[in-house]
Amino acid sequence: MKLNFTMNWRSITWIALLFHLLLTLAFTNSYAQTKNYATTATIATNVDLPNNATNGANTFATVRSRGATLILGGYSGQLELQFPTVLPANTTTYMRLDFDPDVLNALLGGNLGGLLADVLGNVVLGNHVFEVGARRANGTTIFSGTSSNGFSGSDLRIVKDAAGLFYVAITPNEPYNKVFLRDVTTSLLLGGSNETKVYNAFYFSGSEACANGFATGFEGNGLTVDVLGVGKAGVTNPERAIDADQTNFSEISLGALGVAGSISQNIYFSTLSNPGDEFNVRLKVNPALLSAGLLNNTIISAYNGNTEVFSQNLNSLLTLDLLGLLNSGSIANVPFKPALQFDRVKITLRSLVNAGLIQTVNLYSVFSSAPRPTFAAPIANTVNICYNNTATLAATTAAENELIYYDVADGGTAIKTTAHDGSFVTPALTANKTYYVAARRIGCTAESIRVAINVVVNPAINFATTTLANANVGTAYTKQINLATGGTSTITYTLASGSVLPTGVILSPNGQIGGTPTTAGDFPFTIVATDSKNCTATATFNLKVTPSLVLPSTTFPNGTVGTLYPTQIIPLATGGSGTYTYVATNLPPGLSFNTTMREITGTPTQSGPYVV
Repeated sequence: MKLNFTMNWRSITWIALLFHLLLTLAFTNSYAQTKNYATTATIATNVDLPNNATNGANTFATVRSRGATLILGGYSGQLELQFPTVLPANTTTYMRLDFDPDVLNALLGGNLGGLLADVLGNVVLGNHVFEVGARRANGTTIFSGTSSNGFSGSDLRIVKDAAGLFYVAITPNEPYNKVFLRDVTTSLLLGGSNETKVYNAFYFSGSEACANGFATGFEGNGLTVDVLGVGKAGVTNPERAIDADQTNFSEISLGALGVAGSISQNIYFSTLSNPGDEFNVRLKVNPALLSAGLLNNTIISAYNGNTEVFSQNLNSLLTLDLLGLLNSGSIANVPFKPALQFDRVKITLRSLVNAGLIQTVNLYSVFSSAPRPTFAAPIANTVNICYNNTATLAATTAAENELIYYDVADGGTAIKTTAHDGSFVTPALTANKTYYVAARRIGCTAESIRVAINVVVNPAINFATTTLANANVGTAYTKQINLATGGTSTITYTLASGSVLPTGVILSPNGQIGGTPTTAGDFPFTIVATDSKNCTATATFNLKVTPSLVLPSTTFPNGTVGTLYPTQIIPLATGGSGTYTYVATNLPPGLSFNTTMREITGTPTQSGPYVV
């Protein structure tokens, strides 16, 4: 039996697409990050649609509760979600939920939750609450916390993402595979039922090339209801520090607090930082606060889970350029690079006691980037060029990055983007100029802090031609040309390529032309003036070499004393240069020489032989 198999065009198309995808995966060096969802609802008591919370479809399960009445009994609801595998200790699970938004916004303040609720006035944390926790594989509870207590620990906290969605971040210090949420209504709330919506629970794995903050929250110390309320302390619009808009900001403020206290905003990243990553805190402050000591009182810290791996104040992280930006009221990207991996950054503002100023930091973003470019020999961050020449700029970065060049320290428009080993050629420059270069991972938007490249333009060399007197064949000749000015001393002089001097004549390094020419003719040539920086200027010259001056000899007829001597004309001279001038010496007395007519005339008065 003969079997024939055929494929329609849809099958061929899908195979081609699959083949292309496999090639892409095989030959692309990429980062990959995965959201891993809890996939099973193992407990669902008083829960509507529990399976809605077991995937990433953004549908929700509703966990219900009701306070007891004289007629009806109360009840609570519980949803437990289980992961397919046991998660290592210190793995953070994010459970997305909806609850009373005023309560969630108050709880976003961590240990300030109760105080913020008092500031809002209409928020009651204790009557309708939710409890969240983690459980071991055998079902025993590792820990839990309730909204009535404010989630003030680092293992349980309320966070908000850039879209304004709320999560409970759960970080057990031992292995676990279950997380749960209970909805509870006390008897003080009689009658109607209450609810909490749970959308999903997940953790991140893998790494992300373009790591930006996933979620945020805040906390404080030494603050009171009055400070948070009337004093306007706290964090306003915290999610703006993690959104994609680089023009808006969260406001971290202590108001005009006159006693010791602090306020901190936490930025949570979905995974641990990649080794070698550089992070940037983009912020702006009131310049008046700088002179009051704000830089020493603003702390940037990094954590791996709950372990601090880095902490420095702003003053120790700033360069002179960044300090200048902050002093001018501009936004500055402050870079830091912890030696250890981390997944949380905290920006803390400590109060300036009795400063009498509103103490605020505007936080625009916290993001990772490729490490800032470096300069490995022969590449340098100071480039010397000659006047009115171009400069070739380059920097060193890893192969997965690209380089972006600017002519301003912050903002502005990129002049050029190149591959990691590319270069940028500037226009011809006549004055010193500073350019800036940043590194960026291919496919990402975040750039490293910009690094300055200083282009030093050496002084111009001014070099003009000199008019040269003619030389004569066989006659020694010397002439010092007019020396160049400017440049960087010492300047030397050489013939340009292709230029020649008359045979027998040379040019010395100090600019003197000398020698005895042996050949007549016109000799145009170019001299190159070169200074100690190897900068050059050129000037053109012309040396005319004439044949040797020749005056033919002649024999004159004898004369007689007292008798008019017949007029004798001297032969014309040949060779030499310019107008001829004739002079006759040793004429017999009584004879004279007409220099214009070249004639010897007169009547001799004394006998004898004469060589004229």
